[in-house]
Amino acid sequence: MADSLSPDPMDAVIAGTTPEQAASGSLHGTETIYDLRTVATLAHSFADCQPDAAFVDRLSARIRSRSQQKGTKTHPTRTISAVAATMLVFVGTYIGLGQARHAYAQGLLTKVSAMLQGDLSYQVTAVSTYASPGSPSWQWQAWYAGPGRWRVDQTGGQGLQGHPIERVSIDVGDRMTSYDSQTDTVSYNQTGTTLAYFLPLGPTANMFPKMAGCFSPHAGQGGRVDGRPAILVDSGPSHCPSIPEQIRVWVDAATNFPLKTETLSETGQLESTTTVNSIRYGASIPATVFQFQPPNGAVTYTTTGTTTVVKGPFPSAADTAGAMPGSGMITEGPFEFYATLYRDPNLRTSGTPAWLTTDVSGVGLRLLWVYEGPGQRVVWHDSWGPMDGMLDEGGNSVLQPGMRDGFDGGLLLPQNAHAGERVWNGLRISTPSGVYGVKLFYTLQKSGTGFEPVDVSVTPFA
Repeated sequence: MADSLSPDPMDAVIAGTTPEQAASGSLHGTETIYDLRTVATLAHSFADCQPDAAFVDRLSARIRSRSQQKGTKTHPTRTISAVAATMLVFVGTYIGLGQARHAYAQGLLTKVSAMLQGDLSYQVTAVSTYASPGSPSWQWQAWYAGPGRWRVDQTGGQGLQGHPIERVSIDVGDRMTSYDSQTDTVSYNQTGTTLAYFLPLGPTANMFPKMAGCFSPHAGQGGRVDGRPAILVDSGPSHCPSIPEQIRVWVDAATNFPLKTETLSETGQLESTTTVNSIRYGASIPATVFQFQPPNGAVTYTTTGTTTVVKGPFPSAADTAGAMPGSGMITEGPFEFYATLYRDPNLRTSGTPAWLTTDVSGVGLRLLWVYEGPGQRVVWHDSWGPMDGMLDEGGNSVLQPGMRDGFDGGLLLPQNAHAGERVWNGLRISTPSGVYGVKLFYTLQKSGTGFEPVDVSVTPFA
């Protein structure tokens, strides 16, 4: 990018800012020493420019000149804090000139993706909050020891039965381990997914490449996050219907690590915020961090190539939690089904996230299945729902022993249901060899302003 000489961007950058003021903020990290010429060189290269000797000399001279005009002394050295602060102010102005601002912002996002998956180890904690009513926050902790060796722990949310959800993802070598306390399941897979996907900042980072075609990002001053000077990259409105959200990322001016992200709806309303509250670069991470012992009784899924082996009880302890009388299992062909209504005070008819919404306050529905037949490649699909509207959930082209799936969430009543009516919800699996499934019947009893399901029974779908 050519050096812009008229108007000189540094006039606006330095105005009202002495090196002493630039160095007044603190930046956690190694105390590396730079002189003013180095500051100028870094600032120029930081904006994805090829350093121009004359430009660098003029920048150094103008910093000194501006300081002298204000009656202050320039010092021959500055800590990395001064470098970061000077670069930050410079970038905020320089990249605002013409089309270079978009190229710079896109280039910076590329550096962020590289930082998340580079060679520098780090340990970070963060919190995610959501704007929708009733949505709880999530706490995150991540350890990164290099490509193919990382761990992310996620705690929070509002799971069924009121327990906070715990999720663990560990990648070591050629194996990835994932645990979810809500379903009490552990999955072992061949590696292939990068840390950026699992970090709270990662899903946003994964969208960076798409910004080139769907956004016109720009960057500017981002203040401080966790005490660190930051550059704000704003994607601006999306040009692609498939990506309606707008994204904002606050990037560490010294390391290119994403310190904060925001997602906004297509109407500009804030949807979610994730903020780093501690980070340690170059961390020495013990090997024990990458070890995980699943709880006793957890269902395990081990995938090798296209084959998945499932081990564990059916139904599991998580499947039967809160079950109401009348719940039961049936066998249909090569499938076993488990159907139950269960009680969970977190399930409400309104004012709660979608996954905790129900038509009967405090009551949920589980319709689960496991395949016990031989492995085969056949096209199948499943559907579930109330008796007046089964919902097609899709399917697959493979059936393997131990494969299991189903529905677990709020109870959906038939439309216009009334007290005294006996109704059912069902789950159905269609295969070339037949249709199998389960129906859960119950009678609606008037209770306050709503219903109470009583006299529960389970039958084959046919």
